[in-house]
Amino acid sequence: MNPIRLNQILSNLLSNALKFTIHGSIHVLVKEISRTESQSKLEFIVTDTGIGIPKDKHSVVFDSFTQASTDTTRHFGGTGLGLAICKKTN
Repeated sequence: MNPIRLNQILSNLLSNALKFTIHGSIHVLVKEISRTESQSKLEFIVTDTGIGIPKDKHSVVFDSFTQASTDTTRHFGGTGLGLAICKKTN
């Protein structure tokens, strides 16, 4: 993956975690899944104690301009593009 793209994805995930975690914690875990002479496969896990996403919204929050709640924009701002950018593969 392009380093700029990886930076964009991590920035979006961490921005969301910061935006929606008023009290508590945010953790970023990086695991090396595999390695060859020329490549490493990494897994990034971002967890937080923020407001969360209801299970019935998990399948749509990665769609463009979709947010888990209609109150989200009013209370927290944003366009609903952050997670959609994270999902996009090219």
